[in-house]
Amino acid sequence: MARILGLEVGKNAVRGTVLYAAFRKLEIERHIQVPLSHTSDGAAAAVDLNQAIAGLLRALGTPPDSVIADLPGELVSLRAVRLPRAAAKHIAEVLPFEMESIIPFAPESAIIDYQNIETSAEELHLLVAAAPRERVADRLKQLRDAGIEPRSICAGAR
Repeated sequence: MARILGLEVGKNAVRGTVLYAAFRKLEIERHIQVPLSHTSDGAAAAVDLNQAIAGLLRALGTPPDSVIADLPGELVSLRAVRLPRAAAKHIAEVLPFEMESIIPFAPESAIIDYQNIETSAEELHLLVAAAPRERVADRLKQLRDAGIEPRSICAGAR
């Protein structure tokens, strides 16, 4: 039985959805949205972001067991990739070479992860996510500065 906070840092608000997971059951416990104020250049101030996240955590009452945070979708390259089944044991070594020509940044400066979509006798069909390592580090620092230590980072919608 766990309480999981899904956290999205948007341009206008910080949104959190708490999921309660027990056995084979997953329920939405609550959704909280805290608006952000903006500086003259339209960016949310870091102090305001920290206050918004702190307010969201206060509104939860009991702290969540884990946090899953977003990385803005505009920073993540998602690709469907097909590999020969023989590459299954070496996916981590093969993917950077496969991604080199299809992502808009160098694979060696990226964090690359994948999820299996389908496996047949001949090939693997993967959903691959790649994001610049620097951008992931920036998001993690931003969240840590606000008192959040996410268990996972995933691609956001925007």
